[in-house]
Amino acid sequence: VIIVLKTTSYKMSRIINLRKWRATINLRKKGEMFFGQLPMLEYIHLNPGCNQNDIASVMSFSRAAISKGIGKLTAKELVVREISLNDSREYCLHLTEKGESAYQMFRNCCDEVEALTYKGISESDIKTFESTLDRMLANLEEENYSRRNLEMLIKKHKKD
Repeated sequence: VIIVLKTTSYKMSRIINLRKWRATINLRKKGEMFFGQLPMLEYIHLNPGCNQNDIASVMSFSRAAISKGIGKLTAKELVVREISLNDSREYCLHLTEKGESAYQMFRNCCDEVEALTYKGISESDIKTFESTLDRMLANLEEENYSRRNLEMLIKKHKKD
């Protein structure tokens, strides 16, 4: 019998949840923002002119969740939707000036949590750990699973 609370997978999941919780607390202290909005803001920051499908294809969120999230970011005037020059049915996403400021605030909150996460751990140990995680990902990401979000994987499984 495996005791779930002692497994590596449980510990990794717990670390992820605690990091999200701490980042959320930091974000809520500084404004009306939520941790789940950061990945979308960050993606748009790094890929100006992207669309909602682009975001959904690289994140573990459904297209409906992305649409709802972008709607909230638009309502907060952090993101603007502009009609694509290539396809009038498609919208390109850009951060507003307010969105860029919010992104930087988010980034700072997450950097604080990142520093706390690795406090007291040597650079060598971090590199070894990252190498181990890379191997674990490679083990799980076969050709059919690589770079696909959860929604895409479920659809593929239903087809097979």
